[in-house]
Amino acid sequence: MIRIILEETNEAIQHKVEIETMAVEIGAVLEEIRLALIAYGFHPNSIKEAILELAEDYDISNEELAHPEEEKGGRIMIPYPKIQGLYKRYLYGDKKGKFIMGHYSLPEFELLKDIEWEWTEKVDGTNIRVQIYTDPLIKEIEFKGKTDKAEIPKHLLEYLQKTFIKDKIFSIFEASEENPDICLYGEGYGYKIQKNGGKYFAIPEEVGFILFDIKIGNFWLKREDLLKIANNLDIELVPIIKHGTINEAIEYVKSEPKSIFGNRDFIMEGLVLRPIYELRDRRGHRIITKIKYKDTCELLSCDDIRELLYHFLPKRAVATDEVLRQMEIGYRLLKYTILNFHKQKFRKSD
Repeated sequence: MIRIILEETNEAIQHKVEIETMAVEIGAVLEEIRLALIAYGFHPNSIKEAILELAEDYDISNEELAHPEEEKGGRIMIPYPKIQGLYKRYLYGDKKGKFIMGHYSLPEFELLKDIEWEWTEKVDGTNIRVQIYTDPLIKEIEFKGKTDKAEIPKHLLEYLQKTFIKDKIFSIFEASEENPDICLYGEGYGYKIQKNGGKYFAIPEEVGFILFDIKIGNFWLKREDLLKIANNLDIELVPIIKHGTINEAIEYVKSEPKSIFGNRDFIMEGLVLRPIYELRDRRGHRIITKIKYKDTCELLSCDDIRELLYHFLPKRAVATDEVLRQMEIGYRLLKYTILNFHKQKFRKSD
C-alpha cells in the first residue's frame, strides 16, 4: 500500500526537481512524503523501508536521505498540526497579513459556519510537547517546543521538569511494549514568554503549562478525557468560553473580551474553535480554526487616513505662505516651551 502511494509520487517528484538535481534535494522531497505518511498513521518502520526502496530508484544512499531529529529509539515525535486561520489574508497593500473578512480559508469552514462550535481561549505562549515513551526499554519523558529545533526557555524547562515527574506520569500511563506512545500538547506561558506572558500571573516572574490536546498513538482524546488526565496530573486545561456559531465567535472576539484564564486584566489573544463533534476533511485532517483578536482589528486604509486628516486641516483655502507662517509660529511656541522647561529644571537644581 505504502509502496504504491510512494510510486505514484514519482511523477510529482520529477516535476518538482530537475533530473540533474542533487540527490540531497530529492532526499528532502522524500522526507516530506515520509512525514506526511506518518501523520496519516502508517507505521514508521514500514514507511522507512518503502522510502529506502524508492530512494534506490534515484540512486540515493541512506546517508543522503534526510533524517529528522524527531526519531528517538525508532519512535517519532510529530509536531502539533498547524491550526488554519478562519479567513484568507491580504497578500499586498495596506492590509497585508490581515483577514479578508468573509473569505474563508477552507471550504469546510464556510460549509460549517452555522453549526455549533466549541470555543476555547487561545493562550499567548509557546507551543510545548510532552512526549511520553511507553516502551519499557525507553520509558522516558521528553520536552520539545513547536519543532525539535525550537529552544525552550530555561526557566520554563525547569518548571516542566518539576511538574511532569516520571513516577507520577507512569502511574497514570502504563509502560508496555503494546501501548502506543503519548504526546501531551500544550502552551508554555508566563514570564518573558510572548507579549502578554507576565500578565497571566499576579506575580510576573512565574511560568506555567496549560494543556490543549493529547494524542495516544493515532487517536486524539475527547475533551472529557483531557479533563481527567489534566486533573490527575494537576495541570491546567484550556478553558471553554462557550458554544456558538463562527459568526458569533467573531463578534465575541471583536468585543475585546478579557482573558478568563490567569490574572484576567487584559484582552485575550483569541479563540480556538472546533465542532462539538470532531470532524475531518477529505485528507483526514481535523477541522479546527482560530480567531485572534488582532486579526479582527481593521487597519486604516489610505482613504480612511485622508478622511481623518481632513478634520485637522483648515476648512477654507489657505495660501502656502500662510501654512508656512502657522508652522513657524507652532515651532516657536514649541521651542519656547522646551526652553522654559529647561530653565525651570535648572532653577530647581540650583
